[in-house]
Amino acid sequence: MVLFSSQKEDMEFVFKICVAFWFLGRMRDKLHPVFLKFKENTKIKITMSGCVRSIMFTCSLVAITFGALSMLGVVNVEVSSSYVDDDPKFVTYQSAIKLALKFNSNTFVLNSLTDQNYGSGSGQQVVTFSPKLTDQVSLWVVREADGDPQMEAGKPVKCGSVIRLTHNSSNRNLHSHLVRSSLSGNQEISGFGKNGEGDASDDWKVICMKKHEGGYWQRDGNKQIRLQHIATKKYLMADAAIKFTQRNCGGSCPILNHLEAYAQSFLTNDSLLSVAGGVHLSL
Repeated sequence: MVLFSSQKEDMEFVFKICVAFWFLGRMRDKLHPVFLKFKENTKIKITMSGCVRSIMFTCSLVAITFGALSMLGVVNVEVSSSYVDDDPKFVTYQSAIKLALKFNSNTFVLNSLTDQNYGSGSGQQVVTFSPKLTDQVSLWVVREADGDPQMEAGKPVKCGSVIRLTHNSSNRNLHSHLVRSSLSGNQEISGFGKNGEGDASDDWKVICMKKHEGGYWQRDGNKQIRLQHIATKKYLMADAAIKFTQRNCGGSCPILNHLEAYAQSFLTNDSLLSVAGGVHLSL
């Protein structure tokens, strides 16, 4: 069963609450004789409402159900606690991820809009960094390099691998070429290809910045990477000051307040990417 990261966290929270209620219910049964004795020796009236009883009963059922489904492999409940689960979470092939750039307190995710093309330059599909973090058009499927055999779904991506990122909504690949971008004049980034197939200029190398466990790309938000364009050796990046506004894009601009995505050879922190959620597959 595959869940969005946010949905999975919600399910884990409900599961923990239910386990807590179940534990309290068990403790009540154990301590019931003590409560009765205390009640006899004092004038304090101790009662348990039918509502609380119902909640404990329901949560007991939920906890038992989750436990059974987990043992059967239908649901994989991951507890995000350093005391329970220290295993690294890897980016895997055929997973759909969101890639984020952070500028102080602001976060932007790599984005593309189906059938929205540049009015200049290549005229190909627009790719930006969007401030709309929950927008599902910011999902990109991780795939093998152009011309390579298809990688097994759920297989972790090694640092240094050459990959393609295919836009989940339009099936166009993250692409770059020797065309000037519309705002900054740097190397243009676009969406290219049809049904996920383009050319060698869709290939990007995953360069891990800090130590990633086992030499694999981790989706921990603190584990950063750079994406280097194979054909031109330039890096995917953006600049918080280079954005689409009403002045340069018009009043009804569909990418208003988005940052221009571009490629550049000069390295800055504006090229440091991290995974900001998605649909993660595992073997």
